[in-house]
Amino acid sequence: MSGGRPGNGLEGSRVSFARGSRLVVDGVDITVPRGAVGALLGPNGAGKSTLLHLLAGVERPEVASLTLDGDDLVSLRRRERARRIALVEQDAQAPDALGVEHVVGLGRIPHQSAWGGDSTRDREVVARALEAADATAFAGRRYDELSGGERQRVNLARALAQEPELLLLDEPTNHLDIRAQLATLGLLRRLADDGLSVLAALHDLSLAASYADHVVVLANGVVVAAGDPSDVLTPPLIRAVWGVEASVLRHPSTGRPLLAFAPADADAPAAPEPAPAPEPA
Repeated sequence: MSGGRPGNGLEGSRVSFARGSRLVVDGVDITVPRGAVGALLGPNGAGKSTLLHLLAGVERPEVASLTLDGDDLVSLRRRERARRIALVEQDAQAPDALGVEHVVGLGRIPHQSAWGGDSTRDREVVARALEAADATAFAGRRYDELSGGERQRVNLARALAQEPELLLLDEPTNHLDIRAQLATLGLLRRLADDGLSVLAALHDLSLAASYADHVVVLANGVVVAAGDPSDVLTPPLIRAVWGVEASVLRHPSTGRPLLAFAPADADAPAAPEPAPAPEPA
């Protein structure tokens, strides 16, 4: 369900955004090649959601350059931008009483004329999007009756129905159980393999290391590291950014990095005293 336009994917240089007097995103450089999964990492308040909003056009950034396959994103009309970029919000909502198919069908609006209703192709795209997001079982239900995890899958289906070239996701595994988390990230991996550019803000560093080609670590609105997960997600970097100790292991099946965490030394509880040896009989 990815776009077919050839190109270099997303390229951003010196992207900034201030809210009032506070600089929320400060001169960020970011790249997501076509056909790659990028993971946007960082602690709460690092600027991840704001950066996704800037890329999607929800907020207007100050930029030196922001392009998608060579086209200037800032100058694109909103409708054209919506045809090429889809954003899955962390807690997206829909009007009360809308059916799931209607909600997913909202993703077709950028492709429809002002006076045209749903076409046969629109309905086919909606059905494929629901299937891809493992949400077909919810098609006959109302959106406001779904659980948080079910809504998350429907929100992903709505984004896929846009048939974007760049898919942005804010905590796409939020509310999902482990099986659904792995299924969602596996889907993103397959979409990228088919040519879609994907950028997801994630909290789980092990999931990012398992599925992403490229990670970008934000702290206080600034990129502090970017590159291959194996090169970036090191114990010193994790301690500096998240304030925890990390051990980097290797997944026994995939060979990808697998991270285990403990409190930083200063906060770690004292080790228990060893049990005394029993008295000799």
